[in-house]
Amino acid sequence: MLTASISVLDFAAKYRRDVLYNRYQAGRDVIAQYTDGPPYAYFIPREQRDPVAAVEMLRRLAYNGIEVHQLSAGVTHDGIAHPAGTWVIAMDQPFANFVRQLFAVQDYPDLRQYPEGPPDQPYDVSGWTLPYLMDVRVVEAASPLGDEVRGAMTGLGDGGEVGDAMVAWDAEVDDAAPFDSPPGVGFDSHPVAAAIVPPPGSDAGGGALFVDPAQNNGFKALNRAWAAGGQVRFVPGTVGEEGAAGTSGHYVVSGLSGSARSALVSSLHLRASTRGGNDGTRLAQPRIGLYRPWSASMDEGWTRWLLEAYDFDFTSLYNPDILAGDLRDRYDVIIVADMGAGQILNGFAKGSVPPRYEGGIGGRGVRELDAFVRGGGTLVTLNNASMFAIQQFHLPVRNVIADLESADYFMSGSIVEMEVDPSHPVMSGMSERAKVVVERSPVFTTEEGFEGAVLAKYPGDGSPLLSGYLLGEEHLQGYAAALDVAHGDGRVLLLGMRPQWRGQPFGNFRILFNAAVYSGGVAAVAPSNPDFWEAPEEDEAAEGTEGRSGN
Repeated sequence: MLTASISVLDFAAKYRRDVLYNRYQAGRDVIAQYTDGPPYAYFIPREQRDPVAAVEMLRRLAYNGIEVHQLSAGVTHDGIAHPAGTWVIAMDQPFANFVRQLFAVQDYPDLRQYPEGPPDQPYDVSGWTLPYLMDVRVVEAASPLGDEVRGAMTGLGDGGEVGDAMVAWDAEVDDAAPFDSPPGVGFDSHPVAAAIVPPPGSDAGGGALFVDPAQNNGFKALNRAWAAGGQVRFVPGTVGEEGAAGTSGHYVVSGLSGSARSALVSSLHLRASTRGGNDGTRLAQPRIGLYRPWSASMDEGWTRWLLEAYDFDFTSLYNPDILAGDLRDRYDVIIVADMGAGQILNGFAKGSVPPRYEGGIGGRGVRELDAFVRGGGTLVTLNNASMFAIQQFHLPVRNVIADLESADYFMSGSIVEMEVDPSHPVMSGMSERAKVVVERSPVFTTEEGFEGAVLAKYPGDGSPLLSGYLLGEEHLQGYAAALDVAHGDGRVLLLGMRPQWRGQPFGNFRILFNAAVYSGGVAAVAPSNPDFWEAPEEDEAAEGTEGRSGN
């Protein structure tokens, strides 16, 4: 690394004129490219399902050198009206290809290892379309921006009030912008990024605070309310008719002073209503444990980072903590990030590490987790950790793609569309047609004896792929993607997805957050919607070869 760094500096010093001139030519050519052809610009409305998600996206772009403007007056372009306050990224700028690469849909080509041979498939993530990941509505300009639009575009970061919003990069502040995810100075050291802020928080004043789980910051509000001695209640959604998706539930915060409630709304830019606080079921702050194996898991690290970023109070559970037993006396919810059953059960081989780090939870740990769930706890398993729960708890659920060859079915890290039932508490705040991150994810069907609910499913026909790579769409059509399985007095949440994938899909975070507070009281009031999903008919011969729970 030292050699490479010195080499770069040496090269730049010797050939600085060439480097700078080549950079100039590249920028000039990019400006010409988007002056003469689409996309000419992107419009990003301030009004979003989660307004802060759009700000998180734009602040990151601005911090990386992208020019962002804002409309000072409403305009109409390509027949679409854009109100004042809409953000605009004009593409005739030097680093526009950075935006294009992040906003474009990834359409992985049909490559073959040799002519007529098996597919040459991606080894890693194949879809990363940023507006999909963050659930931000973006409007692409298909024609050049006219004088009306250009005249209404105000540059951000040019001084005045905008300049006053900046914070020195080395300032000692706890959080310059509490509404976004980075702590400390964060993006506020950059003039353009600091000028990108969400609409002001709003509430009607007085009474309890009704929080929409579509806003990720709503969960910061819950956690801060608990920390301040407030109370939280959950009001479930309503079931749709004839199997249709229902309406979303919401959370109610009460027991705070008027100033404390106003501070939550203003600092987190919450859109909330206020009224009497007796609706719903009382939700005590859940005691959350996050399984942390000695054989380190990257996905566990991202899960831990995300829970910390949104002020969740949780404990890292190591192998000895699980083996100590009495889990139900200490925890309400235990989360297991995306990892294989072998990593959980076996861990590091004996002799490969110091003795205290050897092994996993083994059969004894499985029995303790099983007792935890049967005693009324909630076990949340993300992506392939679901297979651990299915196998070890003998759940009446099967992974229908377990035994398929990669030449017949393969889905790398991609963004897909799922049909979601937001009436279930874990999916509160999600849209009925949700954009979800999957990565080599299991696909579920239920078997005899199943009790519980299907929270999300793949469409019954067509391809669910939005961005990335998918081979063999017919193998997942109509099957379940997320389940709430009754097990004894408790629940096992099988989430065949990556809602916290590398800390990026802001539009999926609420799935993890809802799951983290899905303790007994909330589960008890979850509405039943059995008509939402029906298991697809399967070929009996194929079904018999797949095995009960897959591999």
